[in-house]
Amino acid sequence: MRSSYAGWVVAAIIAPLSASGADSVSFTDRVALAKRVETQAEAAQYFKSQMYPAVGPALASAMRACLPPGKPTPGKFAVVADVSQEGRFVNIDYEPKVEVAACLANAMATFHPPRPVTCGCELLPVVIEMSIVP
Repeated sequence: MRSSYAGWVVAAIIAPLSASGADSVSFTDRVALAKRVETQAEAAQYFKSQMYPAVGPALASAMRACLPPGKPTPGKFAVVADVSQEGRFVNIDYEPKVEVAACLANAMATFHPPRPVTCGCELLPVVIEMSIVP
């Protein structure tokens, strides 16, 4: 049986992305969709018990590498991506266009999150919002 949000994800994100590519959907809309998906129990469970434990150490290492001591802090930024059924982050984008966000986005392309088996979908949207203060 498909999850309660699988059809919604397919209708809301998979079909438009397949038809026209992630670049045609605004960054703001992708973040809003990822946040809506994260409120669904099955997606929240995947992020909490599978994805973040799997990529958390790599994410922490990337942030240390992307923001060495003494480097000016960028404040807030967000990275939005889709988790593919191949266990990759794809369609990665970030705002604002600052160096540390670009560095993290590039690192995320090498991470291997678990396949989002609970969603019954091709792509599962995710947003990582960071706030770095001195």
